[in-house]
Amino acid sequence: TFTTAGGGSLMTDDFNDGNFTGWQVVNEGTWEGPSKWAVVGGALQQTSNIYDGNTDGAVLPKKGTFVWYTAGQSWSNYQVGVELWSTDDDALGVMVRYRDPGNYYRFSWDAQRQYRRLVKVVNGQVTLLRQDTVAYVPNQKYQVEVLAQGSTLEVRVDGVPLFGGPVMDSALATGSVALYSWGNIGSVFEKVQ
Repeated sequence: TFTTAGGGSLMTDDFNDGNFTGWQVVNEGTWEGPSKWAVVGGALQQTSNIYDGNTDGAVLPKKGTFVWYTAGQSWSNYQVGVELWSTDDDALGVMVRYRDPGNYYRFSWDAQRQYRRLVKVVNGQVTLLRQDTVAYVPNQKYQVEVLAQGSTLEVRVDGVPLFGGPVMDSALATGSVALYSWGNIGSVFEKVQ
């Protein structure tokens, strides 16, 4: 549940209603698209291989596809949690403070290229904030949380903080959340809180 400063909930979506109303699809990848987002069995899935054509793990843009929550544009300080996993081995993740395709923070995780990565995109320019070389295990569910509080960003997987703790960056103060997939025909997301 997204909570307000007073403790009230901003949004919860478990996709059990069979749709993803309130989320908007954005396709940035130009190879093997378009995206194929659908709710199946109470989970949001993306099942096309859409990506930007560059498979080098060191290249930062990694433009694929994402869905963003359209009612969250004015959100500033919040924590998002989502259960995610993949039947494939390419990148998937969570975006926070999403304003538009040229401005957001993105946590992405790739098993094949063995990285967990936090980037910022400001006016279309991609900057690496933190990265490590840990791959996810395909078909294993993970609870991913991203905290955006002031200039503090913190990513946790199954409750464990990544990258040695909080990352400081003040480029983007407001924006919504999004769910991200790159070259991944088996991205699965559920229980967005």
